Amino acid sequence: MSQAISNRRNRRFMRTIRKSLSLKLSLAAALIFTGAVLTFTYYLVLLQEGQAFERMVLNASQFSSTVKRSAHYSMLLNQRDSLHKIIEAIGAQPGVENIRVFNKTGAIMFSSQKAEIGTHVDLQAEACYACHRRDRPLERLSTSDRSRVYKGSTGHRVVGMINPIYNEPSCWEASCHYHPETQTVLGVLDIGLSLESLDQEIHATKNKILFFAGLFLLGVPAIMAACIMYFVNRPISRLVSATKQIASGDYDQEVVAITDDEIGDLAGSFDEMRRNIREQAEALQKSKEKYQILFEEVPCQISVQDRDFRIIQVNRVFTDRFGDRLGEYCYWAYKGRNEKCEVCPVEQTFQDGQAHSSEEVVAGKDRSAVHILVSTSPIVDESANVVAAIEMSTDITQVRRLEQELKRSEEKYRTIFNSDPNPIFVFTPDTFEILDANDRAVEDYGFSREDFLGKTFLDLADPAERDRLRHVTWREKGALYKVKHRRPGGQEMLVNIRFSSLQSLGRNIVIATTSDVTERVRTEEQLIQAGKMATLGEMSAGVAHELNQPLSVVKTAASFLRKKIDREEPVSPDILRTLAEEMDNQVDRASQIITHLRQFGRKTDIRKVNVQVNDCIRGTFQVLGRQLEVHGIKVELALDETLPFIRGDTNRLEQVFLNLIMNARDALDDKAARATGGQVEKILRISSYREGNQVVATVADTGAGMSEAVKERIFEPFYTTKPVGKGTGLGLSISFGIVRDYDGTIQVESTEGSLALQEVASG
Repeated sequence: MSQAISNRRNRRFMRTIRKSLSLKLSLAAALIFTGAVLTFTYYLVLLQEGQAFERMVLNASQFSSTVKRSAHYSMLLNQRDSLHKIIEAIGAQPGVENIRVFNKTGAIMFSSQKAEIGTHVDLQAEACYACHRRDRPLERLSTSDRSRVYKGSTGHRVVGMINPIYNEPSCWEASCHYHPETQTVLGVLDIGLSLESLDQEIHATKNKILFFAGLFLLGVPAIMAACIMYFVNRPISRLVSATKQIASGDYDQEVVAITDDEIGDLAGSFDEMRRNIREQAEALQKSKEKYQILFEEVPCQISVQDRDFRIIQVNRVFTDRFGDRLGEYCYWAYKGRNEKCEVCPVEQTFQDGQAHSSEEVVAGKDRSAVHILVSTSPIVDESANVVAAIEMSTDITQVRRLEQELKRSEEKYRTIFNSDPNPIFVFTPDTFEILDANDRAVEDYGFSREDFLGKTFLDLADPAERDRLRHVTWREKGALYKVKHRRPGGQEMLVNIRFSSLQSLGRNIVIATTSDVTERVRTEEQLIQAGKMATLGEMSAGVAHELNQPLSVVKTAASFLRKKIDREEPVSPDILRTLAEEMDNQVDRASQIITHLRQFGRKTDIRKVNVQVNDCIRGTFQVLGRQLEVHGIKVELALDETLPFIRGDTNRLEQVFLNLIMNARDALDDKAARATGGQVEKILRISSYREGNQVVATVADTGAGMSEAVKERIFEPFYTTKPVGKGTGLGLSISFGIVRDYDGTIQVESTEGSLALQEVASG
């Protein structure tokens, strides 16, 4: 038990040490100071030792020079006994280990130790190596190169100094000497001085330095630790205590600075932060209260839902409308569903963390249908994870009811507007911008509704009429007669205009009704020209036969529909659409035939669009395919599918091929009727190909052919080789005009009694 208590105490003590800033600072300062003191002490010892040794070397050099000068005179006179005595006397002094002189061969000539005289030294030894380390001895050495340190006989250090003895003029000029002038060095003076006293002095100095360094290492860190404890730890402890109170929510405890330094400034900053936090906390509390008031009083339903779509909070408006639904699933609580909605904005918000919106129909408190506009936003935690979603819904039931009433009213207006038998335009009196146009205007003028909305009412008129229209007082009721308007492509039409003005949605508008009087005007002109009346009468006699083809298609379609109705059989939408399109196309074709009759004798502008010839050929067989089968005609198609587009109109080109194929049908039937024996082969060949920069289509049959006289008149109006009542002669004439209008050519190649070839070429 005691061991466990001791371990816990040790752990608490270690945690205290690890968390103590003062201790960390003290340890850091002590380590830094210790390192600095040790480094400085080491450097100081080395410096002192080096300086002492350098002084000793210098003294040895000076001592060597002194010995050399003392013995100079004796060596000059070759007084060997005197020289021995000088060396012995000097070598007997305290601190002198030895003095010796040896020649360049290493023989010791003089020495303070007589036993060495006459012996040789090793030229590779430390004393000699400095000069003899190359092939020939050096003559000049620096002081450092001449000194060395070695162990003496008693084990203490000795500094040795060699000093070369040079051959001076006083030596080789004297009569007593035998050294030649060319010899530079006569010998070497080698002295050894004991370093024992120096080493003792250095050792004593080291001890003193280490002693004072130890005092610094013990005293200074202790003083620094005390200062840190007093000037750092004490105020920081006060700051930590104050911040803990702030962290616990006590913002009223003032943080007082006990020092006038940076830590005091830090305490002042903490106190300012405390005041700011207190102000922000008070503001946050007020904001929460304000949010709660807004949450409760905002005039729309608000609910907060979790990831399971359970309602965890609602506002008062939600409760008033849907009741207390806390804890229930949102889709059950006020949407009347057993499972979540197919498109759920709350689910989308949980998935991507973004705001979403939708419009829904939910069940109110009385289970009645309520239209709401829903908007959702995410609620995130500190880690930015979506933990809930706010769903705000606005009741737009009344708006939807008003929209439905407005829609019904608009549909009623639009029905009346579009059912009028005359074109109606709505435009502004100032800019003439067209705001609306009815269906009749679209049909009569040939513009789409979008085209009308991009134009002005003046754009519909001929340029010569626009000044007339600008000067009309459109803000009053009135009428204009025989105003020239233009359809797409520049086709002219004469209209009478009746207009009136009114205000709608705060702006002035004009409602104008136009009636097409072109035909009436033309009829009036034709009454004046009696000659044209007879021609038109003759042409109208043949129109009935030409119109019989589209009318037959319309009648066939109508009969088919009547039979289906009588049999109470359903008709698929595709068949109905096909019949409607065919009937519409054939009515347009009949209208184009009549227009063609009106346009004989004058050049008219023809609509040109990109057309594929093969499509026109195939479209013809949609009408005549069955009829050809009934007549027993075999059709052979050879169409080039790589043909380029040409400029033309599909419906009109289909009529060309329709006329050519019908002529071929009649020719084959006529040949079969005249045949006296055997079955006549009926073949119709249609091909298309490219020839240079032209697209060519040919229609050939195995009929009886035609003579040269017939070929010369084949394209004349009302010329026919058929019996009375079976042809008007307008088919090929109309075809010729259509092809010519599209810058093409049509020609016939045939010989009586052989194949007939009708060729159509377009650039």
